[in-house]
Amino acid sequence: MKYIVCAFLFLMVTFRCDADITIKPAPYDKNKSPELSTKIKRITDKYCVDNSKISKDYPYGDNRKYQSCGQFDWEWKDTVAYPKNDNPNLPYLVKFNGKELLAIVTSFNPLLMAEPSCPANHSDNESFCEGIARTQSTCHVFFLNPDNLKIEAVAPLNIARDPRQMPGQKERTFFDFYYKRYNPKSTKPIDPRYLEGWPLCSSLSAVAIAKDASDGLLFVLNYIDSAAPVDPRNEPPVFTSTVLMLLREEWGKLKLYQESSCLGNPNTISTIAEARKVIRACNAADKKVDPGDASWTDIISVPEK
Repeated sequence: MKYIVCAFLFLMVTFRCDADITIKPAPYDKNKSPELSTKIKRITDKYCVDNSKISKDYPYGDNRKYQSCGQFDWEWKDTVAYPKNDNPNLPYLVKFNGKELLAIVTSFNPLLMAEPSCPANHSDNESFCEGIARTQSTCHVFFLNPDNLKIEAVAPLNIARDPRQMPGQKERTFFDFYYKRYNPKSTKPIDPRYLEGWPLCSSLSAVAIAKDASDGLLFVLNYIDSAAPVDPRNEPPVFTSTVLMLLREEWGKLKLYQESSCLGNPNTISTIAEARKVIRACNAADKKVDPGDASWTDIISVPEK
């Protein structure tokens, strides 16, 4: 029996998935915060350069040395208003398993690759399709040690490209751009099937704990179409998708897992409140199937290491 107890305790130390998590804005200090912001940007920029790769089947040979590291300015906003005197370019303070971390989100292109159907569907595919490949970017969340700014964990916040056919069309053509099908005055979320290129994660509009998803953080991401034409007179329509990221402590190290089985990916969820409502509905549905001690972990699968 004592061996079983020891083994159980060993597993509790090496794999934690039920710890408390909190998040709040980092306080602004006019003497220290600007320097901290600069240091963190330097660290994330270096990570971008070191981790941007070129797909082996990337067809535009002249740009194989190109590393796409375009990033957006940090503009974290929570469901609670950001203090007026605080700088929105600062990280958040996340407390997980009793350990405090700095969290920041930025965006870059981790893999330069061509959009598969573009060359077959566009007459001027060399410049147009290359632009789509270069413009695509993925948001990444970084967790750093607040004492030495060492990266403790980093993970992409992936936005999938909707695999369904576009409304009324057999395939994405790149000719009938969605401006013609999108009403700027409409308050309804844009159908993600209108995306013709790769998702270009452009900003983060909200972040908060998921509450009903154990150890989960919700990120409301804004993205645009990498196939959107460059036109200074118009801003391309903005798509929205919310991502659930699970925090786990394994063998003493922080691990991050994106979980999409409940919210879906992509989705059109644009607020933290809406995402939490969907998660509660998933929990309720799960309890109907499993009348026992059902929990969020019963309806998700954490990827293997």
